[in-house]
Amino acid sequence: MRRSIVSAVTATSLAASLLVSTACQTYTSVDLSPSLSGKDVRVSLSRAGAGDLASTLGAPADYVEGHLVSATDSVVVLQMTSLTRMNGVEDSWNGESVRIPAADISRVETTRISPTRSSILAIAIIGGAYLAGRSFLKGATEATPTAGQPPQAPN
Repeated sequence: MRRSIVSAVTATSLAASLLVSTACQTYTSVDLSPSLSGKDVRVSLSRAGAGDLASTLGAPADYVEGHLVSATDSVVVLQMTSLTRMNGVEDSWNGESVRIPAADISRVETTRISPTRSSILAIAIIGGAYLAGRSFLKGATEATPTAGQPPQAPN
């Protein structure tokens, strides 16, 4: 029985750590400002901007994601981690610096944790861990013979 309790605690701890590492995030629009420097952002490019940056980024891109190095009224410098092209293809980048003219940007967004989505995920993970633990404990008690009785053969 002690082993079952340890297993249940381990399952609950695993569920909690999974919840923390997979909390649901959403993008929120923000105003472009120097105070965003140092934050991870997603920059939506205008149609004209996608064309203007094609020589730097390759095929036209919808979104550019990365670490914001600096932002002024005229240009944004981003260490890119990924981009999403207009055809939906995603490409990973290794932190290369890219200068994006402010005129080519249609929207800047940062991530934030969504309380609603995270709560739904938490309920699903905890409920699943509870059901798995309960099933495990039920199987452990059925497999243990009662005192003074020989084990029953399965039917």
